[in-house]
Amino acid sequence: MPAELSRISVTAKLAAYYRQFSDIAFATEVATRIGANDAFEQILQHYGLDRDRLTFYAPMFEARYKSITQLIRKSGASQILELASGYSLRGLDLTRGDSIRYVETDLPDVIATKLSLLDDVRQQHGMAPSPLHTVTVADALDFEQVRTAAAVFDRGQPLMVLCEGLIGYLTKEETERLTLNVHRLLADLGDGWW
Repeated sequence: MPAELSRISVTAKLAAYYRQFSDIAFATEVATRIGANDAFEQILQHYGLDRDRLTFYAPMFEARYKSITQLIRKSGASQILELASGYSLRGLDLTRGDSIRYVETDLPDVIATKLSLLDDVRQQHGMAPSPLHTVTVADALDFEQVRTAAAVFDRGQPLMVLCEGLIGYLTKEETERLTLNVHRLLADLGDGWW
């Protein structure tokens, strides 16, 4: 794998690449701004893959994203913590109303890019930042960072924790650590992990 594309970066950029072919809010803008097409080309070249044999991933990424968004809406959850949110702008989309507080976390490089991306998208669409939408650095495998990110939530309200697509890229030990972190957090704050 090219040095500039870490395992996490590849995952986030692939998701953005495939989402651009859908009607997901802001997906095309995200893919363009983060260079998802160039990243996809690098992956194809590095692994000698055939683009046409990978098209089946696009509906999977779209369906997963939309299914999770639908679950959030149907659940009535008013507080969402998304671990390893990547370049998804679900938090921006869902906090356009006044009913959901959404905190997104990821590793420092992803968050730096995402904050710039959010500024660009908000400016393009004439959207002011929402006090209900927070984007912050937190490694999902570090409990103290996760707890700090979740500190803005109302302890009296249920909390939904979401980590779309993350677990498939973790080792068994990392998955156990993530599970323990979420369990500890929910014991203090809420009641849902998606």
